[in-house]
Parts: sequence; C-alpha cells; structure tokens
Amino acid sequence: MKKISLLLGTVAVVGTILYGLSVLLGVWTDRTDDVPPGVDFPIVSNGENDGSPSGIVRVRGASGEEIAVRDFRNDEFVEAVGDDIYILRDTAASATASFAIVYTTNDSAFTISLRKEPLDETRVLAEEALVRYLGVTRDRLCDLLIFVGVARDVNEFYAGQELGVSNCSGSQQL
Repeated sequence: MKKISLLLGTVAVVGTILYGLSVLLGVWTDRTDDVPPGVDFPIVSNGENDGSPSGIVRVRGASGEEIAVRDFRNDEFVEAVGDDIYILRDTAASATASFAIVYTTNDSAFTISLRKEPLDETRVLAEEALVRYLGVTRDRLCDLLIFVGVARDVNEFYAGQELGVSNCSGSQQL
C-alpha cells in the first residue's frame, strides 16, 4: 500500500513539473483566450504545418507577440495574390467596394484602404469586417499591425496619413 501511494505521489509530482515546464517553454501556445465567446472557427485545413489547429492562423502583433486568429485566407471575398498577400474585400466587386484590406504574411500587417466618404463610417465598416474575418474583438484589433489610410482622390486632407483603428489610442478623429 505504501509503495502504491509513493508511486502515485511521484507520478503526480512529475506530471506537475512537466506541465509547468511545458507552459514555461511555450508548448501550450495554441490557446485562443483572445477570441470572443460565440466565435465559431470553421474546420478547414490552413494548408500549413505551423502547429496551429485547423481554422486558426497566428499573426504577429504590434508588440511582437503571436495572436491566434480565425484563418480567413480561404474566405469568399479573399483573394490571394502570390504566396504572401491576401486582399480582403467587403463585396465581390472590388470596383464598388467601400474599402479593401490587404494582409501581408511576411510582416503580419493589415492595410485598410478607405475608398469612400464618409471616412468615419467607412473605417468602422472596414474594422467590423476585419473583426468578422479574424474572429477577434474590436479591442484586440489594437494589438495587431494595422495601417488605415485613404487615397488622395477620396480625401485630399487625410491622404497619406495613418488614420488608425477608430477605438485604439493614437487614431485620428474623422
């Protein structure tokens, strides 16, 4: 009886130590704590063997940390341009789209191009689309690398400026 108790105690201690080491070494990095409740990740293969669960892709955040997001790369209005550029649109017809979102894998950056006035409403629409594409909260957008801009033919005053994500610090009031 003593031997069994000693064996069980040893197994429990070793298991606790191994779990602690795996957490410290980052073995448990597939967490999606930042994903809001109710977001349903589709079961799709992301085509890469990066250790992410199906339907999840990791992007580098503004401060360098990895953020788990929904794998948007095969969505209906997403167009792959080469191996590392994806264009996310609000409609199938790019000529009538009020915005475009470009994601580049090499720097994990999103660029939102506002294509229609009023800019404040278009920016919010683009942000809401990005939230849907990525399965993250609006606040989580602040942790991603996102540039928001507008072309001169849409608005000369804001052209070439970083407008920022509307609810994040440093964004411009439009």
